[in-house]
Amino acid sequence: MKPEGATHIESDGTFWMNQNGTWYHWNKHFKKWCGYAGNANQAFLNKLRMVA
Repeated sequence: MKPEGATHIESDGTFWMNQNGTWYHWNKHFKKWCGYAGNANQAFLNKLRMVA
């Protein structure tokens, strides 16, 4: 099930949310959004696809 606020998904099923250029990934164990500390470069963006 897609968490509220999800804007993208990774091929492994990880949901992502982009809010004004800040990225968060959905932690299914804690059921909350966690900030992404990595580099949101082109390689990162290429592994994501938008969700409806």
